[in-house]
Amino acid sequence: MMKPKEGTPNKAKIKSAGRMLKNAGFNVLGTLTKEEAHKDLTSPDRKGGYGYIEVSMVNNGWLGNSINLLELKKKNTDLYLVIA
Repeated sequence: MMKPKEGTPNKAKIKSAGRMLKNAGFNVLGTLTKEEAHKDLTSPDRKGGYGYIEVSMVNNGWLGNSINLLELKKKNTDLYLVIA
């Protein structure tokens, strides 16, 4: 069995981040790796309408700052969690 990369969040942290976002009024679309998110951002076929936020940012209290929360809501309410 492969060990996860150091710094990769475990399933509990990912679920916790998803719950926090849902409680704040966001629609969590799923999880992506950092590479997948970067590929999508740079793709010429990107349709948009959704954003990305790292699991570690959510779990470190970034959403606790009301200014951060409002800025994120202005940009997107549909988000993918990025596993860094």
